[in-house]
Amino acid sequence: MEMHDETSDPIRLTKWSNRLTAFSESLFPAGCYSGIRLATDWFSTRSLKKASTHPAILTTNRVWRQINALSDFFPAPFATVHIVRVPISGRAVSGHAVMESTLHRELKLLYSGSIDDVEVQVDGYRIDAVVGGTLYEIQQASLGALREKVRSLLVRYPVVVVKPLASRKLLIRRAKQQGPVISSRFSPLRETVFHLFEDLVYFVDLFPHPRLTLEVVLTEQEEHRITKVRRRRFGPDYRVEDRRLVQVVSTHTLRTLADLRALLPATLISPFTTEDLAREARIPRWIAQKMAYCLRKTGAVNVLGKKGRAVLYELPAPEKPKRRQRRAA
Repeated sequence: MEMHDETSDPIRLTKWSNRLTAFSESLFPAGCYSGIRLATDWFSTRSLKKASTHPAILTTNRVWRQINALSDFFPAPFATVHIVRVPISGRAVSGHAVMESTLHRELKLLYSGSIDDVEVQVDGYRIDAVVGGTLYEIQQASLGALREKVRSLLVRYPVVVVKPLASRKLLIRRAKQQGPVISSRFSPLRETVFHLFEDLVYFVDLFPHPRLTLEVVLTEQEEHRITKVRRRRFGPDYRVEDRRLVQVVSTHTLRTLADLRALLPATLISPFTTEDLAREARIPRWIAQKMAYCLRKTGAVNVLGKKGRAVLYELPAPEKPKRRQRRAA
């Protein structure tokens, strides 16, 4: 089997890793996720030793020998292959088990379309999906945690940040893992595209950017909870075991300031306050305040003055089209 030298391309190398992962998964029993750790520039032998001794990871020498026997068919960096077995909800990275929800995994495959294009190494960063040279990052947590990573990647690559929100969520509760369901109900909280601004306040110094796209995905989800002892008087008496995607309801793509202004209600009259915005958009006042902050910091709206103690905002005047100058005869 003739192989090309792909050792200089980190994206192609990681795709080889994903193919090996898919092959090794067939060798493990159901309910396990097999991750391949390679002795490359990104996964050193020292890291492999740490990973193999982690309590959440079980090294399987039998499968290691089977895969290592195939090393002649793969490029040089794959001559030493270590396979580790971790719980299906996690993965081994530098000796630590990182939890990944089913929702995150399903969205990665939805945007990539192939297992070869997920978990790709680019410039020292692990990227959720790479499609046609565009980097996709699915971020369930705060956008602020992704800010410096995206800032670095935008220098060379187009980046799409996908923010999933739960427009409807079914809460499923069990007393223990794999136990029977003791209750299920729909959450009264229904997120809308306006809930994006709860996180966008930590991301306004990057948006807008010529290479950056924000994609808000409204989804229906299942949230699986396990009962636990309450640690604090008003703390939760459960822990979230997993989140799963039921369906994608709609998507909203934001690239420019015009896309941000398009989220303002059509019935909103300029100038306006956050009280007016909350009333017309039918959202809580605190979300309207965060939305106004993002619009002001990005330049989508201007501050006109004050009405009592409330700040007045106005939309910028549309730019007049430039007239073509007539050429002198």
